[in-house]
Amino acid sequence: MNKKTLWSIVILVVVAIVVYFGVVVWLNRNNAELKGTVSYRERIALPSGSEVKVQIRDVSKGETFAETSIITRGENVPIPFTVVYDASKIDPSADYDVVAQILVDGEERWTVGSPEPFIGEDSLPVEEIDFMLVASDRNLSIFDLDGKRLKMVSFNGKDAPLDPAYTLEFNNTLVSAVICNNIAGDFTLSDNTIKGLFVTTEKFCTSPDGIMEAEDAFKAMLSSGATLFLAGNTLTMSDSENIMVFSQ
Repeated sequence: MNKKTLWSIVILVVVAIVVYFGVVVWLNRNNAELKGTVSYRERIALPSGSEVKVQIRDVSKGETFAETSIITRGENVPIPFTVVYDASKIDPSADYDVVAQILVDGEERWTVGSPEPFIGEDSLPVEEIDFMLVASDRNLSIFDLDGKRLKMVSFNGKDAPLDPAYTLEFNNTLVSAVICNNIAGDFTLSDNTIKGLFVTTEKFCTSPDGIMEAEDAFKAMLSSGATLFLAGNTLTMSDSENIMVFSQ
């Protein structure tokens, strides 16, 4: 291959690259971004595979203007998001808002208390929104728990021991657990809050490390009331101080 041919090829490649990036810039010349985070107040781990959705809505037309969807892979809130939209398609006479939700197993579990405005007081689109979602209205019933036998997989973010396993079981209105001691009693469930009156054996265990701390926290949560969150085969029990995750 002579030098003239080689230079011709080089020039063609350079021209192709310039044209490509020129087309990309031209196609994206009107693109703008809305960034932010999605979170909630409950001390509940977000199940892997949950879907975080953020939508910019054209309320005037009753349709979605732009949106993004994020499938979680084990991370917890706050979840960052970016919605890319075409700024040239914004209708100055239209009414826009922004909403967010988190779905677990296809069901909405958290949503916005009220939509956020997309157009600010300066008549320009907002650039950042941090959502603090609220739990959806779906409440657990005794039937959701009946017959479930689970093992504790974590306590305050630390893995629970596999041997011996800390177990939790529901049978109609009876809850029973084995941590160090055998614990059992009747429970009530209202607005996803479980409370129980129980009896327990009186052993003191020295191993595995932290077993009595976990048991004391479990009994305290059950006595004063703990929030339950059920996602598939994973049950989370939490209050203002502790969080326990159980799985079948």
